[in-house]
Amino acid sequence: MRSNGLSLIDLFCGCGGVSLGFRLAGCKIVGAVDIDPSACETYERNLGLKPLQGDLRTINGPRIFKEFGLKKGDVDIVVGCPPCQSFSSLRRTTKGNQSDSRDDLIMTFAERITEIQPRIVVFENVSGIARGRGRPFLEAFFLRMKKLHYEGVSGVVDAADYGVPQFRKRLIALLTRKNDESADKLSLPKQTHANPRIAEDEGLHPWLTVKDAIGDLPPLESGEATAYPPNHVASKHSPKVPKIIRNIPRDGGSRSSLPKKLWLP
Repeated sequence: MRSNGLSLIDLFCGCGGVSLGFRLAGCKIVGAVDIDPSACETYERNLGLKPLQGDLRTINGPRIFKEFGLKKGDVDIVVGCPPCQSFSSLRRTTKGNQSDSRDDLIMTFAERITEIQPRIVVFENVSGIARGRGRPFLEAFFLRMKKLHYEGVSGVVDAADYGVPQFRKRLIALLTRKNDESADKLSLPKQTHANPRIAEDEGLHPWLTVKDAIGDLPPLESGEATAYPPNHVASKHSPKVPKIIRNIPRDGGSRSSLPKKLWLP
C-alpha cells in the first residue's frame, strides 16, 4: 500500500470502517475519538491505534492534539460521521419530529474542525439529514464551514452504485480551504455500477447482488455455523420461518406473495 502523505483524524470513529478505507487509500491515521468503549477496543485491534474514548462535546481539539502528540498544521484531513439515528428514516417513522439528544453533534463536529483546522474536511451522514428536521442542522453546519473558509462538493450517493450489494444512500461532503491547492479538484466519486437494465448502455457494471457477494459460502441449515470463514452463522429458526423463506419469490415481492396461511398477523 503506497502512502499518499496525508494524515487523518477520525472523529466519531466507531469500530474503524472509515479509517480503514482511508488507510487503504494511503492515508496515515494519526488520531481517533469515539464515545463507545467496545467500538474503541475493536478499532484498536483492527487498526493498531488506540482511540481517545469519550464524548466529543467535552473532548476538544487541544486535548486531541495532546493525546496524540499533534499540533495545528499536523493534520491534513478530519473525517466525521456523527451519529445519524436522529435523522434516519426509521426515526421519522417511529418518533416523527421529536428532538433527539444527539442533534447537536453535527455542530460539535464543526467546533472540533474549528480547533483542529485541517486542510480537508470529510462529512458523512444519512441522506435524510438533507430534508425535514435534519435540514436546518445541515445548513447550519455548511454555514459554519463557509465562515471558516471551507468550500467543496456534497451530494447523496448510493452504495449500490459503487459495487456494494446493498441499496444504502448517504450524504457525503468533501470540503477544503478556498486557497488550498486541491480546492478545484474535489469531486464525488464517479458511479461504477447501475441498474442491470441500463448498465451496459451507460458503460457501467450491473449492480451486485447478495448472491454475487456471498453465493460461494457453504450452505447452512438453521442454527449451523462454520469454523471458516468466521461469522458464517445461520440463525436458529422455528420450523415456520424457513418455510416462509422458501416461499419468498425469487425477486422479492411482498407478504401478499406468500400463501395466506403464512402471513403474519
